[in-house]
Amino acid sequence: MSSEFLGLDRVWYASYGSNLLAERFGYYLSGGSMGQQTVGHIGARDSTPATANRSWKARHELRFGGESRRWDGGGVAFVNAEPGSGECVVRLWLLTAAQFDDVAAQENQMRPGDLVVDHAAVRDVGHLDVVDSWYGRVLWLGDVEGRAVFTFTSPVVRSSSPPARSYLDVVGRGLLECGLTTQEAAEYLHNAAGVDESWTQPQIAELLSDESPESNR
Repeated sequence: MSSEFLGLDRVWYASYGSNLLAERFGYYLSGGSMGQQTVGHIGARDSTPATANRSWKARHELRFGGESRRWDGGGVAFVNAEPGSGECVVRLWLLTAAQFDDVAAQENQMRPGDLVVDHAAVRDVGHLDVVDSWYGRVLWLGDVEGRAVFTFTSPVVRSSSPPARSYLDVVGRGLLECGLTTQEAAEYLHNAAGVDESWTQPQIAELLSDESPESNR
């Protein structure tokens, strides 16, 4: 344990999928839905925005799997629960521990307040399965600036499946917000398990080109 560890009143939530995008993640705190989606989020009990955010890299493989009705039947992002399985770009959002729990609850089709994560136990053992659902495993990824970093993923390795255009667009735009160029984001996403089943790297780059800061100069 780091001697500079500040405790678990505030924690970093590491997003690696659609919650890389600030607009998308905001609905998990404030409530509401994005774009044409008809099913929205309730929002956290404390809707205060994250007090900080930053990009980071975690030692876990990014992969796409499952079939999400919310995202046009395509696969969604997961990380391999094994540390050292790969490297993924994450965006860290500084939240209260209760806000993290409410985000995790909504990802698992639960109401905010219905899920209470034992963050100390997760940090001690590395992961904890809190619910039998797609994102039911909470992972400790390390500490950043004296705060614990947590995320959630599937308790089991799900079969890979390609993401739909709508989902890949949101994840890609989040990567651009994290500072990646269009080409870097396209290469990174194409290398993730499941994506190359339906997408080429040039196709991803074309999808993201209109969102790139360079294209608006």
